[in-house]
Amino acid sequence: MLKAVAASLSDEMNQKIWAQSVAIDDPAERMAIAIRQFLHQAIRDATWGWVIVRIGLVAAPLSETIERGVMTDLQAGIRLKRFMVDNEKAAIDLILGTGLMAMRSILEGHTEPDYPEHITKLILKTLGIGDADAHAIAFKPLEPLQG
Repeated sequence: MLKAVAASLSDEMNQKIWAQSVAIDDPAERMAIAIRQFLHQAIRDATWGWVIVRIGLVAAPLSETIERGVMTDLQAGIRLKRFMVDNEKAAIDLILGTGLMAMRSILEGHTEPDYPEHITKLILKTLGIGDADAHAIAFKPLEPLQG
């Protein structure tokens, strides 16, 4: 039951993110928006964040929607030679695992307000995006989610 609640919360967030990023062609930018929005939501709503972290650590990915979204952007990035990864599954684990641990650090109060941007930049660099480009994408102004 708890997994269903967490999946519902994350799916609702994912739908808002998809609506915000659907018109963006660059898979790195779409991925950055998703990572940052999830992490900033944990800053705004600790209860939401703890539900995601506690369930996500034992039941990741929380839903097919999240896994499909990450996989879609990852595969698009690989096709476009935007991302350079040797193993898609390892890349998915890197993205989801780093996101969950970053969310936990945020919720425990061990981070600065721009921590979501730093995590996003690090993930993008690990996927093969150059430092300057990763920084520009990760620190690009982030629109508030609608709804």
